[in-house]
Amino acid sequence: MKNKDNIPQFVNSDSFMADKNYVKWLSDLKKRFHIAQLKAAVKVNTEMLKFYWSLGEDICEKQKRYKWGANFMKRLSLDLRAEFPQAEGFSWSNLYKIRKWYLFYSSQIEFLYQAGTKLQKVDNATTPMPDLLQFVPWRHQTVIVSKCTTINAALFYLNKVIEDNMSRTELEHVIKAQLYEHTGKALNNFDVTLPQPQNALATEIIKDPYKLDFFSLPSKFSEMDLENKLATNITRFLLELGKGFAYVMPSIVISTVIDLYNQGSYDSVKDICLHALEHCSSYTEEPLQELYYRLCQVLARMKDRIFFTYIDKIKDKGSKDFLYGFYYRYKEDYSKAEEYLLKALDFNSNMQIARRELVNVYLNQEKYTKALPLAKENYNRKSTNSYHIEAYFRCLLNHYPWNTETEDTLNRLLKEMEENFSKRKDELLASMQLEYFIKSRNHTKEEIKEKIQETLIVYPNSPQVYRIKEEFERDKSRFCKSCNC
Repeated sequence: MKNKDNIPQFVNSDSFMADKNYVKWLSDLKKRFHIAQLKAAVKVNTEMLKFYWSLGEDICEKQKRYKWGANFMKRLSLDLRAEFPQAEGFSWSNLYKIRKWYLFYSSQIEFLYQAGTKLQKVDNATTPMPDLLQFVPWRHQTVIVSKCTTINAALFYLNKVIEDNMSRTELEHVIKAQLYEHTGKALNNFDVTLPQPQNALATEIIKDPYKLDFFSLPSKFSEMDLENKLATNITRFLLELGKGFAYVMPSIVISTVIDLYNQGSYDSVKDICLHALEHCSSYTEEPLQELYYRLCQVLARMKDRIFFTYIDKIKDKGSKDFLYGFYYRYKEDYSKAEEYLLKALDFNSNMQIARRELVNVYLNQEKYTKALPLAKENYNRKSTNSYHIEAYFRCLLNHYPWNTETEDTLNRLLKEMEENFSKRKDELLASMQLEYFIKSRNHTKEEIKEKIQETLIVYPNSPQVYRIKEEFERDKSRFCKSCNC
């Protein structure tokens, strides 16, 4: 029997009492079952895509042979849905996508073969299917085919989905930001629109690898040193363009802003966004909205009052409510933050960033019971997200008393963070280990203080570590091992 949180409930009996070994074995069985489920899901996806491939070939071949018009697919959809009412893949719109998907790749089969792409035979189809397709979910593939005009771009994004474990939303974002074009494929008019030497520098920024000696770094430098130099030079270059800024492709400006934000270069983000909005009146509405969003995001984080000057420029209601909630969270007005974040989720219940931010609001108030179900759901939705791992860990950590399953989960989350590929995973892992060390209540006050100091030496600017330090100092006796504190 299981409760709603999927935690095993054991029934005591005279014949058998669940002990530690049984619990450990049960946990192992659950993991094995989840792995089997995953393998089954992958197999189902592969077989469905093979069927879609053969169906796409059939549709194209039958239309060509029998001269069937456009209404043919509507009739086919009605007949298939009548026979298979539970199947969602036979709508007219999906049949159209299947046909388009098959034509897109099958028309390039010779090129794919010569380029060394693996092909595999598909039952009931004469044209082989690119092997790469079977590893990417169908809805991701429809996005790629609808947005990409070349086979090279499509292959690039297929590989990115697999390598980076991208959600469909993330995929749509990187395509919108023209990631493929910015990795060395971009065409531009810098050579005719910008004066020397700016045209050459702009082209180098897009196409060439960075030359570390350009930044005058010392022989021994940290990753943070490099990032700071990059941020400084890129920002300076863009701002010094003056009127020439207007000739920089919007996608380049936006991708630069996103990269700088992720690096924590908030002043640079603010400066570039304000500069772009001043000089780029020719931008279309879509990149302008993206710039307003990024500007408000960084202003909220900086608790800058000019946030209110630009927030009304945001047209999407869900995004506007989220940004208000983001601003008030940093202002520590948690009631307003919660109000706006709930509004954002009412507008779009799947807005991951709003769900994550709401967890932060509850955690900042130490409302762990309220935060736990939301943090757990976020984690289950995307267990590779380092922030979801850390938030779920914190919620569990602060739910006393710990049982065996809680401790197993805490240790599993620590292991997952250790194996994570996030840029901040080492810092987040250190904060998680420190908090676990303290809240296990197995250490003296002196041992805890020493551990905090050791962590601060490695991560002197970590907000997570300082939060933990402050929490400990507020109530030492709550966490210390009995030692007459």
